[in-house]
Amino acid sequence: MNDRLIRRAEAAAFLSVGTSTLDRMIADGRLPRPLKISTRIVGWRESTLQAVLNLREAQACAK
Repeated sequence: MNDRLIRRAEAAAFLSVGTSTLDRMIADGRLPRPLKISTRIVGWRESTLQAVLNLREAQACAK
């Protein structure tokens, strides 16, 4: 599996949320902080975002 780095805008689209919601998810702990690759580049591993998405779906099914 290619565990590529996903930047902020693409991460928001991957999770079907806006970038402001993505920021709130980080602030309240629903999403881990991004990896800092350089001074100006941050992102998440695709596997991390997939795990967050899977958890969100499991929680929705449990309701």
